[in-house]
Amino acid sequence: MCYINGVKVSLEEFIAFKKEQKRVAELTAAKLFYQPVKRAFDYTEWPIIKIDSFGKWDAFPAEWGIIPPWIKNREEAMMFRYKYPTYNAIGTELFEKKSFITPARKYRCLIPSSGFYEFMHLPKMGKKGQPLKATESFPFYITVANEPVFFFAGLYSPWFDHQRDEYIDTFTICTAEAGKVMAQVHNLKKRQPTILPADLAEKWLDEGLKDKDIVEIASHQFDNNLLQVHPVKQKFWESENPEEEVHYDHIPEIIY
Repeated sequence: MCYINGVKVSLEEFIAFKKEQKRVAELTAAKLFYQPVKRAFDYTEWPIIKIDSFGKWDAFPAEWGIIPPWIKNREEAMMFRYKYPTYNAIGTELFEKKSFITPARKYRCLIPSSGFYEFMHLPKMGKKGQPLKATESFPFYITVANEPVFFFAGLYSPWFDHQRDEYIDTFTICTAEAGKVMAQVHNLKKRQPTILPADLAEKWLDEGLKDKDIVEIASHQFDNNLLQVHPVKQKFWESENPEEEVHYDHIPEIIY
């Protein structure tokens, strides 16, 4: 799945889709667009791209992990997320889970990324070099070649905190079956975030999409030959350079 993401976007940068330019709107908190490492369970704000009240693309702060409208306050929200994690949404199952049905039909968004992190799980090695039943995880950093910014298919849900008397947007990242490269990295569940090429990113925000089209795009299999992957430090989120490539013994070479 995808629980750790990163983005590095200048507020003055332009993102090209087909023949027209759509500018990432200026936010009051510029730091939203410079977060090299963001973990879903940090519960802090992240930028999402959605259609504004004028029918144009805009960027808004949102909290990772959908909170459905029937949850009344932050305490209930934390209990709900612990019992029913909503950080990711399996593309083929969007209309099978109550929390995702309305967002899938009405509140689709794009999640900007400059690179994300996944873990490879391998057997621990014994003192004699033999593989053990216990496993250990090795983190990888994944980017799209020649794309400083790309987008995941996402859903958002406006949530009203009755205790604080305020609305916030909450979101989830859609996931698809892992392709050849990602299946080697995320080798247990073999999933990957749904990365959308420009044409599908634009179509994803089309308010007229039918259910079958929503599922098809949410499950899109991105060309894994365009991915660049390398291992990073075990506690990369604590590093000044979380994207730095490192070497581990016993990690198999990624085959394209």
